Amino acid sequence: MTATEFADDPAAYFADSPRTAHHLSREEQEGLQLAALQARFAAMRDRLPPLKALADAARIEQITRLEDAAALLFPHSFYKSYDEYSLAYGYFADLTAWMQKFTLNDLSGVAGRQFGSIDEWMDTIAGETQVYPFHSSGTMGRLSFYPRGKAERAGHLRTAKYIISEWAEPAGIEDPARHFAVIWPSYASGRSALLRSAEILAKSVTSAPEHFHAMFPGTHSADSQYYVMRSNNARAQDRPPPPPNDYVAQILADSEAMMARHEEFMQAQLDAIAGGLHGLPAVLLGGPISIHKLAQAGLARGMASVFAPGSIVRSAGGYKGQIQPPRLEADIQRFTGVERMFASYGMTELVVSNFECREGRFHVQPWMIPYVLDEKSGAPLPRHGVQRGRAAFVDLMAQTYWGGVVSADRAELSWEPCACGRLTPHFGPRIDRIPLADADDHAIGAASQDAIHAALMALR
Repeated sequence: MTATEFADDPAAYFADSPRTAHHLSREEQEGLQLAALQARFAAMRDRLPPLKALADAARIEQITRLEDAAALLFPHSFYKSYDEYSLAYGYFADLTAWMQKFTLNDLSGVAGRQFGSIDEWMDTIAGETQVYPFHSSGTMGRLSFYPRGKAERAGHLRTAKYIISEWAEPAGIEDPARHFAVIWPSYASGRSALLRSAEILAKSVTSAPEHFHAMFPGTHSADSQYYVMRSNNARAQDRPPPPPNDYVAQILADSEAMMARHEEFMQAQLDAIAGGLHGLPAVLLGGPISIHKLAQAGLARGMASVFAPGSIVRSAGGYKGQIQPPRLEADIQRFTGVERMFASYGMTELVVSNFECREGRFHVQPWMIPYVLDEKSGAPLPRHGVQRGRAAFVDLMAQTYWGGVVSADRAELSWEPCACGRLTPHFGPRIDRIPLADADDHAIGAASQDAIHAALMALR
């Protein structure tokens, strides 16, 4: 067995069994993690400029223990360290050169080329290279771009059965169906991390395209998301928003027309649910507020307990600063007939999320190495007991880019066995966003400020 085999294809390694994956002894789990971490670092150390800069600053030539990687974690700001002028004015050759520094995949086929939009740039990279890029939501005021490879995308697809089994276990579903109808209260596709996951769902857990029921047809545009973000930033600074170019103006007009038909699209999704979904159990996945709005609309039509036995309801993405409605869980339970909605905890940088167990804890996948960092010094906290601080990870599924990242989340991690019986480390339900003023990645992180500066310089 190669050192990375369990991380290259964890679904195959664990035979699609989360029960097996989450019941490894800590000694066995950390032995697998260390071997894979050593192999990943050896393959990438001198080939990815920002990783080399961090490693040089920390004088790390090879990994000897899991703690070594705490000085090699990328602050999430690295993925938005491109020249903003290049994005705003469409100098995509500069952006391609910047992205190349994050990936082992070859982008030379698109190097130096200019494009008319962010959408065209991302689609061309996806179509002509082994990178399948995606972007963040921009909620922190700047889009991040990630060079996930097609190798990781294929690995994500292969985890589908494993993930369904993990979703099913706390819901008391002992033998989950192979195929589901998917209810997705958002756009059918897009280039963001969230909408890339919709594509994974559509391809992996449905048996036919008509079993994937998105709220809105079509593909959401990265350019429109960027324009909305820039406009919001401008208004927050009492400045007029920038005028959209013709491409963005058309997209915005089309989007406005679609949003005007929101009720129509929601009722069409409810019609599909009322039609029985081809007799299949359902997976309803989305933001909790979006799921609740669908449930409320269904209840207003007199629809209750509409899903077949074996159905699953999972929320993702949290509340994004919105207040949780008081009857959210009760309404969703009445509408779907599913006893409980479970949540997920993940980040755009992680290939697969960490899922809630019946005790309300988020268990870290065994191919992810979790860290909790002191919020002031950035030093890693002890890997035992219960620790609260800034969450960070090395995602060992990342084969073509470095999977180490520091989040902007404040969380509690327990290294003790969970009451649910699993042995993997687990985060508590209280996960807070560190205030933007306190989340300056240039000052907080396990790497020194000088190392962070050197790594940023390597990206220019």
